[in-house]
Amino acid sequence: TSHTKCLCLNDGADTKRIEPKITSWAEGHNMPGTYLLFADDLKEEGGIKGRLEKRSKSSWTVVIEAGRDPATGQRRRIYKAVRGNKTQAKQVMEQLLAELQQGTYVKPEKITLAEYLNEWLETACKPRLAPKTIEGYKICIERHITPALGQIYLSELQPMHIQILYGDLLEKGLSKRTVELVHTVLRAALKQAVKWQMISRNPADATEPPRPKRPEVRTLSPAELNRLLEEAQSSPIADVILVAAYTGMRRGEVLALQWEDIDFVRRI
Repeated sequence: TSHTKCLCLNDGADTKRIEPKITSWAEGHNMPGTYLLFADDLKEEGGIKGRLEKRSKSSWTVVIEAGRDPATGQRRRIYKAVRGNKTQAKQVMEQLLAELQQGTYVKPEKITLAEYLNEWLETACKPRLAPKTIEGYKICIERHITPALGQIYLSELQPMHIQILYGDLLEKGLSKRTVELVHTVLRAALKQAVKWQMISRNPADATEPPRPKRPEVRTLSPAELNRLLEEAQSSPIADVILVAAYTGMRRGEVLALQWEDIDFVRRI
């Protein structure tokens, strides 16, 4: 097959290669060493190799030998720390190798979530959203997201971090609707980070935000509508009520109406 497995045991300055037939014995005795996995060739000059280096009982380092930089000729090496058992570390290594093979690997950016969110507001939101909307996003970020997750590197943000945040916000007394807004803002920001190739996937997609119960909307009967219009005749906002009643427009839409929005010829 295209995958080869062997175990390397460090013995002072020397490295002893153990044949595959006794690899299972060494692994069974929890002997520290290196697990090698060779991926299919990406370029004619060679393949990409991955190995695990054991640091402690529950800590591993994934090392990917990613060939040489075509511009400088220098060897490219990717490191990824993993806390967990060997199986978990192998899964991380295989995921990295798969991303490199498929061309979807994104080099981790050393930028915190707080720094990224500020950049997202300025670069992605400011040119296309209303100032009031941006201000709402900024308040949501500064009050609810940055205090808890702001110091985490964008490339290291995990779904569990976000899920814990939702639970903590609910315990503090925030409504489900507010927490859902936090999810909406964070998910949109991280979606942009994927487009900008700063991260390979959106961790917010793997979370389950609370879903507030939507109130049932009850419409007025014809008799109730007629009574409303009769009572509204003496109100200083009678015209507003009349427009809302006959168009179904929301309050903000009615209040934002301009004369140029009305076509008196076509009666619309």
